Amino acid sequence: MLERLSSIAVESTEALAAEDVQFHFESVTRSPMRVYFPVVVTTATLKVCAYDTSALDLSTGTLKSATFENAEFVRFHKQVGATPTPLRGTGALVEPTVVAKAKESTVFVVNVNHLKRFLDYFKLEDRELIEIMQGTGNGQA
Repeated sequence: MLERLSSIAVESTEALAAEDVQFHFESVTRSPMRVYFPVVVTTATLKVCAYDTSALDLSTGTLKSATFENAEFVRFHKQVGATPTPLRGTGALVEPTVVAKAKESTVFVVNVNHLKRFLDYFKLEDRELIEIMQGTGNGQA
């Protein structure tokens, strides 16, 4: 279910970004810099699991021991896009890892009770965005 929701969130976010770049309203003053990221907000309690790989039994799919902690939000990182990924020219030789990396997306899953904190975490000033895009700064305010 998370993969399906993530796929929809990624495609919707990409569509919004593609549409937004076409519009400029003189009556609305806003920065030309944009950051889009897909988010799934849930009422579910989020947990993260820490374990030693030796505790994982691949034949049964079970863990012998693990610790679980509550999380306010998590990052779901997977190839969820369904649309073709533009890479170099058609017919060009490309390493499979390059294709896989190009199709990777990150979707944030946020518990609704921590949404404000999550959004505050991503609050960036225009100057910081410009430095990040140009690779001239470290993003520190």
